[in-house]
Order: sequence, then C-alpha cells, then structure tokens
Amino acid sequence: RATSDIFKSAGEQFANAIRMDPKKQADWSGDNRAHFWVDIYKQAEVPFKDGRFEDALELYKILTVLNPEEPEGFFRVAYTMDRLGEPKQSVILAGETRVMAEQKIGELGDCGQFKSSKAKSECRKKIKELEKIISNVDSFTRSKYADLGYDAFDTAQKTEDMTAKRQGLDEAQLFFERALDQDPSLEGVRFSLGNVHFNRARSYEDPPDTAHAYAEYRLASSIFVSLADTDTVDADTKKDALYNAGSALYAASDWSGALPLLKRYIDLDVKDGDTYRRVAKCLSEMKEHADAASYYMASKALEGESVDVNEAMNTARNLYPGSEQEKAAGELGPPDEVRSVLDDQRTIISYIWWSKGEIRHFIEGKLVGTVKFKALTPNTQGQLGGK
Repeated sequence: RATSDIFKSAGEQFANAIRMDPKKQADWSGDNRAHFWVDIYKQAEVPFKDGRFEDALELYKILTVLNPEEPEGFFRVAYTMDRLGEPKQSVILAGETRVMAEQKIGELGDCGQFKSSKAKSECRKKIKELEKIISNVDSFTRSKYADLGYDAFDTAQKTEDMTAKRQGLDEAQLFFERALDQDPSLEGVRFSLGNVHFNRARSYEDPPDTAHAYAEYRLASSIFVSLADTDTVDADTKKDALYNAGSALYAASDWSGALPLLKRYIDLDVKDGDTYRRVAKCLSEMKEHADAASYYMASKALEGESVDVNEAMNTARNLYPGSEQEKAAGELGPPDEVRSVLDDQRTIISYIWWSKGEIRHFIEGKLVGTVKFKALTPNTQGQLGGK
C-alpha cells in the first residue's frame, strides 16, 4: 500500500519515455516495466495461493498502475475481488478487462506493421496471451453474469420505489446482456431480459409516461417473439413467450401488433378464454366489430354452462329445423362440446369442434359468429385446459 503511488509514478514515467523516444526507449523501458510487472505478479501469487486474498489484491492492484494497458493485471484484481466476496464489482471489472483485451488485439491486427521477424513473433505471442485472457474472463463470468442478473431482478421486484426499481432493472439488463453476449443460447436468460423490459414498462405507468412505457413494451415483445420463433425452445417456453409478446403489445395499445401474436397463442392454448377476450378487444379497436363479437362470444362460451351434445342437437332439430345450427352438425359432425350463455336476455349456443379447430355461435338456430384456430389432435386434447 505504501509503495503503490511510487509504482504508479514508475509506470507513468516508463510510458513517457516510450512515447517521447520510441526508437531508443521502447525496448529498454518496455523491458524494465515488464521486469517489475512480472516481479510484482510473482509476489502476489504467494499470498493468493495461501488464501491471503487481501494481501494478494493489494499487490495485483500495483500491476494495474505499473502498466494500465496490460489486461492481465485487471483480470487478476477482478478474480481476487470475487474471492473476497465482491462478485458484482469483480464481474464488472472482468468485463472491462475483456473489452481492453479485444481492443489490444484489434490494434495489433495481423502483426504486419512490424518489419523484423522477432517483432512479428512477439506480436503473435502477445495476441495469444490476450486471447487467453479473454478465454479466462469468459470462463470466470459465464455463470456469474446470469446469477447477478437474477439477483438484481429479484431485488427490483421487491421494492416499491420506482427509481430504485428502475436502477435494479438497469443492473439486471446489464448482466443479462453480458451473459447473452458470451452465450446467445441461454434461452432462460433471454426470457428474463424480456421480463426486465416488461417490468420497466410497468414502472412508467404510475405516474404515467406513455412514450417510455410503450417503447419498453415493444422491446419486451420483440425479445419474446424471437424466443417463440426459436426452434430449440421447448413447448412451454414457446407458449409463455408468445403470451408475453402479445400481452406486451396489448398493454402498449398496439392492437394490430398484438392481434397476430394473441391468435398464435390461442393455437397453443385453445381453451384460454382470457386470450379470446383480448383478441376481441384488439378487433374492436380496429373497427372489425363482427369478428370481435365472435371472439368475445368464444370467451364467454368457455366460461358458460356445458350442455349435453345430443340434447343440443335434438333441440336444434326440433325447434329450428333446417336452421344453420342443425346443418352445422351435418356439415362438421357432432361438436366435441356445446356451451350455453345467457347474454343480454339472449341465449347463445356455441358448438365447439376442438378436433376441427372451429367454434360456431348460434342464437335461435341462426349463425351469429365463427372462430377458427389450430385443430387439436387426439394426443393434445387431453393435455390442454384453462389457464
């Protein structure tokens, strides 16, 4: 600790010497700085291996002031900070170290700027060392980024203060994005990133900040859609991602954007009455009132009274002979299910063909609405139910 400022001054002077007279001083000053750097590194390794991490940390910090352009020193500081129970700061510094190493590799390029074979060889050796640092950073941070993101998200969820909540969500977003930069296949992390934007949008609702809220809802939806369209995700994740994608645009009052997503979700969960209701709202806002009424009746039917199929068909045959209701059974076969709803003093009878992907609504035998969806196979019919 007492000599840290002296080493910092030494590092600055070596750098000044190289900058002022690169032809004569580059090798000499560079070698001297490297000599002291390696000497301190070796000193730090002793307390680190003995578990005296505080002592090791002080020595590793000297590396960063002796040569602030050498990423390895910063990585050793980050790694030791984690051993001292500072995971958040350690991964942030490790991430900065990675960026530093990438920039150095970019500056060295293909080493063609060096004329001598010795210089070219040293350049290539340096690139390999930098690539090793990047690999070490990735190994160190791979799981930590995701874990810190989940911790920050959970903390944000628990606070009622909107400023603190957004700060927590910002932190969660930072860690989730870094985790995905390292491993884009982390589908659970990507789902959580969508939830970050969804919850940030909600934080702008009271007091209302429509522009920011809608922007965040759209970001959330785009992330969930990308997950829903990914072939490798499991069925439950695809289903939940579609639901959230549609819900985000629905919350943003983006009716035309939400509509196809909500319809896709219905194909995955055909008995979710709430989603039919949301589709009805979208269609109504888009002035497509006839279709809106059909979906609204479907949502009510799923909540309505179940009617015996044979009884419903006999009633149609006896009370409304030749009607559209009677002909429907002849056209599509007996419905898989029949529901009855009393709405505004009218009884709406809904014939549901899960196996054919269709619902038809009748009032006094007359067809008043139709909804179509993806037909259920015998294997999936027993698996689905209301949310």
